[in-house]
Amino acid sequence: MQTSFSRRHGLDLATGPLTYNALPDALRLELFGMLQAGICAAGDQESAYTREYAVYRDLCIHIHRTPAVLCGDEDDVAERYRHEHLLQLLTTAAWHQVLSMVELVVPDILPARAINDLFKAHRVGYRVRRNADSGRMAVENFYEGDAQPVREEGSALTEHPDIREMLEQARRDLVSPTSVNAARAAASAVQALESYLKRWIAHSGQKAPATLGDAIKALRTKFALDPQFLNALEQIYIWRNRTPGVGHGGATPPATSVAEVLFVIDQACCFVNYFSRQGKPAPATSGELEAEAKAETAEGAD
Repeated sequence: MQTSFSRRHGLDLATGPLTYNALPDALRLELFGMLQAGICAAGDQESAYTREYAVYRDLCIHIHRTPAVLCGDEDDVAERYRHEHLLQLLTTAAWHQVLSMVELVVPDILPARAINDLFKAHRVGYRVRRNADSGRMAVENFYEGDAQPVREEGSALTEHPDIREMLEQARRDLVSPTSVNAARAAASAVQALESYLKRWIAHSGQKAPATLGDAIKALRTKFALDPQFLNALEQIYIWRNRTPGVGHGGATPPATSVAEVLFVIDQACCFVNYFSRQGKPAPATSGELEAEAKAETAEGAD
């Protein structure tokens, strides 16, 4: 399947953003063909049918599904088992069950590279990698960007653990295979940036602004900062307000991609570090944190 004319020339490659929590039928069918080829390559042709049944049975047990047929010997397999049993298993299993089955067959039947090429071709947001703790191959979330923990450049984040936690939460919202929430991640990142700017302005001797918009206005009028950087900051503010589910909510589900959110998170981290180098404010006291929380609660109520 991987060497077909269509695949060699890139004519059947999926397009669009990476998908999660779903596996297309085309991927499942291709996985079926790959499994059959891998099983045949693992031994002599005569016993391939029996080996396929053994793989089918093990896959069923692995995802806690009762096999459609239970065979006792080779003659029983030849009489009762059909290729369609494996095909039906792969096409009817839930997306997470298919990923669990992939973990079972890598690398003994299929190499990780072949599976990753399959995921890549169908624009599926998962990759097979070796788990650093267990040493076993595992399916993990994949993003076309860097969803690693926030880097501590300078001391801005180390001295403001509450802001660091908001940025870390934004990252965590992108790495759970059962609850990827791009909109919430973006909201957390912008909220972290807003909180830091309010604190930075207040510790610079000015009145703490009520909103991110007010903070940007204060930065333009009361601080000698490069206007181009402030223009970039304002674009994040505009994007946040215009994106349903990120700014002020809305009935329309947000069409926010993981790539966009990673960009916003990275920009939030960069702006926090940028302002910390302009004249870093002192770490917030517990009283100031409580005051900020009350102000944000009141703002949300309005």
